[in-house]
Amino acid sequence: MQGTLSGQVAEWRSSKRWKRLRLRILARDNETCQECGALAQEVHHINPPMNAPTRACAYARMWTEEGLVSLCVKCHRRADAEQGAA
Repeated sequence: MQGTLSGQVAEWRSSKRWKRLRLRILARDNETCQECGALAQEVHHINPPMNAPTRACAYARMWTEEGLVSLCVKCHRRADAEQGAA
């Protein structure tokens, strides 16, 4: 892997593998926001790959289903903001 971690994560997120995983997580959670119960349209990384100490850890965080949760847009924005403040 070459380039920056942010570039690598962006590449992963545009992959077919991520798109399939995203749909699998939404189906697992019955397309329900796990925070408020609204319709979930997004999948959130509980431990974001961008905050990982190493590229290998970022890769693991990207693809681990247990580290993903379905959220509505509003709750996803809130979760991302809280992670950014941490």
